[in-house]
Parts: sequence; structure tokens; C-alpha cells
Amino acid sequence: MAALEEKTIARSSSASDFVDDDGSPPPAEQDEQSRVPEPLPPFAFTPTRRTMPRRIIGLTLGISVVAVMVTLFIPGIPWSISSPKDYLYPVVALLLGLLLSLVPVLLCLVQTTARSRQLLKLDSLEGLPGSGTRYFQVAKIAIESVNPVSLGVDYTLPLITFFIVMLLSCLMLLMSSFVLDSFAHPSFLLAGMRLVNPTDALPAYQKGTFVVVTMAFVGAYVYSLGRLLDRLNNNDLYPISFYYYSARIIIACFTAIVFRHAADSIYIEGTQPLVLLGFVTGLAPDLFILAMARRAFQSIKVFGSKTDPDPQFRPAALPLLMLDDLTKEKIDRLGELGIDSAQVLACQNPFLIWPRLPYDLGLIVDWIAEAQLYALVKEKGLSELRKKYVTDIFDLHVRLADQESCAEVAGVLELDPKSAPALVKQIEDDQSFTRLKEVRDALQPKRGEASA
Repeated sequence: MAALEEKTIARSSSASDFVDDDGSPPPAEQDEQSRVPEPLPPFAFTPTRRTMPRRIIGLTLGISVVAVMVTLFIPGIPWSISSPKDYLYPVVALLLGLLLSLVPVLLCLVQTTARSRQLLKLDSLEGLPGSGTRYFQVAKIAIESVNPVSLGVDYTLPLITFFIVMLLSCLMLLMSSFVLDSFAHPSFLLAGMRLVNPTDALPAYQKGTFVVVTMAFVGAYVYSLGRLLDRLNNNDLYPISFYYYSARIIIACFTAIVFRHAADSIYIEGTQPLVLLGFVTGLAPDLFILAMARRAFQSIKVFGSKTDPDPQFRPAALPLLMLDDLTKEKIDRLGELGIDSAQVLACQNPFLIWPRLPYDLGLIVDWIAEAQLYALVKEKGLSELRKKYVTDIFDLHVRLADQESCAEVAGVLELDPKSAPALVKQIEDDQSFTRLKEVRDALQPKRGEASA
């Protein structure tokens, strides 16, 4: 009974919050104000970090170096050193392998600095009109929620796994020249079907297979390094990413072996084609596997093949070159952020782009507004609207909303003027336009400030 009375009191007290002391409902103006969405609450991301000794990275490096160095002096090991004059090349190869395997790991540790700089740039807008927009608050939350790569428990094991795969692959690439005699021993992986009827040319064939594998690793290394930089720049790196790139290197090497034996079965010989085959396989092993499997399944009718859409019905590409003042250099900078078309740029949050680019915030807003116009009217419409001094989506919205200028713009777009109000509503219902307009309006100076 006591619990029931407490619930009754709580309900009556909560209901009394919606009426005044005299029992009358709140004024209509207050009711309208209550419907206005309040700004998002301040967000502070403080991830829980479990402690793990950072010495584990150094310990792993030390064990790897010592293990390889010890093998250099063990008699019977193919790459063991027989005289002091032979020290130079193996030691240089070992140090170079360590350096190549450490470069991707060390690059990932700068994400904390990049995140701090982005937050510092956003904090410089605090107190200004733009800081009250939804886009600004979403950008602040998104950047604060980034868990940068560090030597904590979340990233230590993935980094060690990635480093070990890189180190072993680099040593395979750089130390293999000291064990050329070992290719005389038959290997199922390196020899393939030639192991059934071995000949004197088997060692040379196995060396060719190994060259293809090393080129596949070089391709996978180049791909992984580039992708890690892209994902670091976009705050899109997670612990699983290091497992993914480690597995990708292994898959690339085994895929190159299969393609090497497949090329031999159709009598493709020569060093240059095989080297190129290995490198391209390392760059995109999944693409080669998917293409071959697709062809094989279609040829044996495992599943019904579907033709690609006719080119005349495919949507047109929306290159960034169509936008004003977007040169190749600026397009490359946007491409580093994963923005490769006007459609992608049209949906971007300017407060997420601005901290990572050296351009003015107003310029970025203009680019996004022009991209929204381009995505709506395509190349021909954009070219014709420019002749009418309509350069972005805001200009189009103003012209269509004005009854006197509506007919002119509708004629350019080959649109019935009666449909203009519907197009205006269509634009206003687009959340990308609405949020961008909020930012643009907040950046506009007040009338009193402009006159002063």
C-alpha cells in the first residue's frame, strides 16, 4: 500500500507541473516555446581505459630482434653468418625489415594529436552564433567520441598482431636472398602441380613463385599503408582494422600463389607479367577472387547470371570538377576525407570538414550548397541556372519561393510553374538542406552588426 501511495503522489506531482498555481493551463505562447527542440546537452566522451603495461610493445620488439639475430649465428641455419665480413647485409636487411614493419604502427599513434587539433579548432567557435547549430553539436560529439589509437588494452594486441605479420613478411622479402639454396627442396605451395613430375627446372619455378608472393606482399603493403592514412584522417580506425589488414596481407600472398600456378597452367611465362600479376593481386586480392569466382559460377550455371544495367539508364556521375573554384588540389584534399563526388559532399557536415581543411568555413558551406544544387539539377540544369545567377541551392530556393521569378527558373528547369511550390517543399524537407541553412543563417551577421 505504501508503494502504491508513493506512485500516486508521484503521478499527481508530475501532472501538476503542466498547470499553473491557479489551475489554469499555461499560455499558448509557452506551449509553442515548449515545442521548440532544445539544444543537445554538452557531451564529454571519457572512454574507460583498462591499464596494460606499455612495455609489452618494446618486449615484443626486443624478442623479435634477439630471435632473428641469434639465428644468424646458429650453424646449420641457411642464413647463418660464417665470417664477420658477412655481418653487414643481414643486419641491414633486419633493420630495414624492422623499420618497414614499424612505419604503419607509428603512423597510427598520431591520431591523438589530430583529434586534439580538430577539437581545438571547434572550440575556437564557442560562444559564436554558429556554435548553437545542430551541425556544430553533432560534429563536437562525433570528434569527442573518437577513441584514438594508443597502447591501451583495446589496441595493444591488434597492433602486435599487425606488427608481427608485417615483420615476418618484410623479413621474407629482404632475407630470402640469403637462402636461395633452399629452393632446391620441393614445396607443395611453391611448386604446385610441378611437384608431381619434378624436373631440373623445379628450383627456378619455385623461385618464380616466391617472387610473385613477395610482389603480392609489396602490393598489400602499399595498399595497407595508404588505407591506414585515409582511415586515420577520417577518424575511422578501430582495433578490428589491424586484424583486417593483417588477414589481407596473408590472403594476398596465398592468392598470388594460386594465380601463379593458374598462369602456368595456361602457359603464361615471363618475369614481367608475373611480377605485375603479383603486385596487382596484393593491391586488390578480393577483387581478383570475386571476379574469378563470378566467371566460374556463371560458366557452370551455378546461379542465374544478371546483366549489368544498360549505360543509358545508369545514373550519371557527379564529379566535383563541376563545382566553382574546386581545383584538382582541393579535390584531392576532399578525396582524403572520402568525399569523391558531389552527392557525397552535398550530405556533409561543414563542422566535420572545416577542422581538417585549411579553408574558410563559409567557403565550405558554399561548396556544400552548390553540391546540393548540382545533385538536384545535374550538369545541364546547373549550367543553365548559372546564366540566371543561381549558383547554389539557397539561390534556387529563393527564386522558386518568389512568385515573380518562379516562372523564369521553372522554365530553365523545364518544370511547370505550378509545380514550383511542391519543389520548394521538397527542398525544405531535405534534412541536409535544413541543417545547412541553419549554419548559413547563423553565420550571417545581424543587421545591427552589419551597419556598424
